[in-house]
Amino acid sequence: MPGRSTSQGISCPRCRRGKLLVCAPLLGSGAAVSPGWHGPARAWIIAATESLAAEYAPHGLRVNAILPITDDSPAVPSFMRAASSPLRQQALAAIPLGRFASPTDIGAAAVFLCSDAATFLTGVILPIYGGHRL
Repeated sequence: MPGRSTSQGISCPRCRRGKLLVCAPLLGSGAAVSPGWHGPARAWIIAATESLAAEYAPHGLRVNAILPITDDSPAVPSFMRAASSPLRQQALAAIPLGRFASPTDIGAAAVFLCSDAATFLTGVILPIYGGHRL
């Protein structure tokens, strides 16, 4: 079966229908101070998501992204997990819902974007942030 060619010359023989979900940190959605190329790399992920969504939509492939804020999981550094941490308290104070995202919060957003309830959504950059930027 011949592949489909894109404007970049990428061949994707199975790009007929489907979903691609990208996960990038929330901080990539705006200007932020971060070390080295970390911030620009996050911003590139967002731009690539939007570009791929536009390019592959005619082929039935939906491309979306979720941008979670820090979550309460073992992946978070221990200094942020300690309830008495001043950095943790400062971060929580900036979130109107008063808590970090849970893995369940992030998973629910991912499941929604990949579900039949979101068949008309592509190129969506969904922040999971508890109102952090309000």
